[in-house]
Amino acid sequence: MGVFAGAMLTSRSQKKERQQAHIEKQLQEFYSPMLGMRQEIAAKEESRRKINEMVNTTIKKSKVNDRGGVSRGHYLSDERRTLMGLSAHDHKQWEEEILPLYREMLKKFTSEMWLAEPSTRAHYGELTNFVERWNRVHALTDAAEVALQVDLSDDNVKPLYDDLELHFTRLQQLIRE
Repeated sequence: MGVFAGAMLTSRSQKKERQQAHIEKQLQEFYSPMLGMRQEIAAKEESRRKINEMVNTTIKKSKVNDRGGVSRGHYLSDERRTLMGLSAHDHKQWEEEILPLYREMLKKFTSEMWLAEPSTRAHYGELTNFVERWNRVHALTDAAEVALQVDLSDDNVKPLYDDLELHFTRLQQLIRE
């Protein structure tokens, strides 16, 4: 009877250790990298939004007449150049940094899908679709009118972002317990 009880306790302990190891692997190899890439993308987008907001506010202020009542319209060409420079930078950053991060997320998802929870796996198709739309629009350099009709918003992958955050937090909690 003692041997049987010892075997049961050992078996239960080994099962818990395997579960713990799997949770750690999920965090280290899937949820952490995916969430990190998502947060990097979000930070870059937030910086772009804030800077563009500041530029637009500055331009609106510069369109107002100065104290002497003189129109400040002569500043507009410089401001247009600034906006065009920001737009070119935004485009370059999207192509060279953000889109590759999304591609890396998709690659990570594909290679480590076995570590993803079922609710996370349900979002794989939307992420694939999102990245593919951007890849195709990027390839349509001579068909701008077609490219403008493609929905390029990330609204359909936002539930994935929420799911990543949810499972990351939940799995971290399980590790702590």
